[in-house]
Amino acid sequence: MIQDLWTSLLAFLGQFIVPDWGALVALIPIGIAAIVFLTTAWIVFRFATAGPTSRGVHKMPPASPAGMHMTAPSFAPILAAFGVFMLLFGLFSGGVLLWVGIACLVVALLYWSREALGNG
Repeated sequence: MIQDLWTSLLAFLGQFIVPDWGALVALIPIGIAAIVFLTTAWIVFRFATAGPTSRGVHKMPPASPAGMHMTAPSFAPILAAFGVFMLLFGLFSGGVLLWVGIACLVVALLYWSREALGNG
């Protein structure tokens, strides 16, 4: 009697402890689809309930230190680098290209000094 009770208890628990793996493997695509659906629903819910990104007092842009003359982006360093390139190219090539390089460098440095003084 106790042996039959113990055997029936083990048979009942065996359904949960040792499952039918064929049936569980067949459920894997349904589980993956459920995970994808729940993740997509969660993302849509989070985007739908997302509030504004900035609230309250806005952060002020950093101020330049006093006495700094270059507060904005400038093309002057790029033009000066091009002028130096032209000058060196003219030194190696010779002739008119030397004077073109000198002129490019002088114009670039004048432009840069005009920006630095605040007149540009």
